[in-house]
Amino acid sequence: MIVPRSSGWLIAAIGLLLASPACADAPLVIPVEAPDVDKADGVGSVASEIARFNAISLPIQDALVAALALHPGARVIDASFDGRETLAVFRVRTLRGDLIYEDAMDASSGKLVGKTGESSARELNAEDLRILAAFGNVRQEMMDAILVAERNTKGRTISGGLKRLEGRLNFVIVTVAGNDLKQVVLEPPLARNNARKTRK
Repeated sequence: MIVPRSSGWLIAAIGLLLASPACADAPLVIPVEAPDVDKADGVGSVASEIARFNAISLPIQDALVAALALHPGARVIDASFDGRETLAVFRVRTLRGDLIYEDAMDASSGKLVGKTGESSARELNAEDLRILAAFGNVRQEMMDAILVAERNTKGRTISGGLKRLEGRLNFVIVTVAGNDLKQVVLEPPLARNNARKTRK
């Protein structure tokens, strides 16, 4: 699964439930029981991370727009809120051609923090390469999935990534509504038409 690279509870929360694929017009919404996090790991508690996320007003969509403006023609492959450091950020990874860009966007202003990281998509493992190949065959973007997820959960998106389930590409979005986490699994319509091509 292509998920945000920040280590910690959020990635674990995304990986808790492997659900059956759901169509974009009938998303699968799953309450997520957030795992316990050891403060000794320097991550802090899930509750404090959610509280910090709830305290910011900037939606993740603004961070995505700002990151995409840095790399015209790129597409978002994952994004997440990271409130572990003094300055809370949205970590956004975008793909253009074979290049993956990694940006930390200030969660208050949406401005770039530090420098853009770059890596080659060719360095990814075989499964992630299959995911990117499938993503290249769909028109839907991460922003589309976020809008559907938020409409269905009445929450705010804290992370989003890509995953293949039963050989089909899905967007996996995690939202926060109050103190609750919900995972939304969305299968882009065109992914079904190309599932056989990416299954091997």
